[in-house]
Amino acid sequence: MSAIFWGSSRSALPGPWGSREPWSNALGMATHMAEYALLAALAYRALRKTSASHASAPSIVHPAPDGTCHLSPSAPRQMALSILNSSFLILYSLCLTLLYALTDEWHQTFVPGRQFDLRDLALDAAGSALALLAISSASQSRTAHSLAQRIATRVERRDG
Repeated sequence: MSAIFWGSSRSALPGPWGSREPWSNALGMATHMAEYALLAALAYRALRKTSASHASAPSIVHPAPDGTCHLSPSAPRQMALSILNSSFLILYSLCLTLLYALTDEWHQTFVPGRQFDLRDLALDAAGSALALLAISSASQSRTAHSLAQRIATRVERRDG
């Protein structure tokens, strides 16, 4: 956040970001998306770590004394709550990131030579959304893979 604040506090940006070359505009757009993608990913990570430290998730697979495993009767409910919690964290991360983007654009109205730019805000939102979409896809894939492994282990132990 401090790097974003520092960049938006400058009337003229250093190096290639401040040039009038045609490619400078594309570099600026990519920078906006990348910095807010990183901010959204870090916000999600911080929120996930905080929520995980306050929650204790019971196991959905229970080993039996005979070596087999049984799915907990509450497994579907626990998985649904996990998905809802993940979706909430994604949405909350997006809201926090967009709120910071909005305040950053407002901050630029006080910097000589800078102004509030809706295009920049849209780029910030796109970068944030893309990062969180990738995180959400990876998270759902990991959850499905983990459940499949647990069920496969249960079947192997029962049959083996």
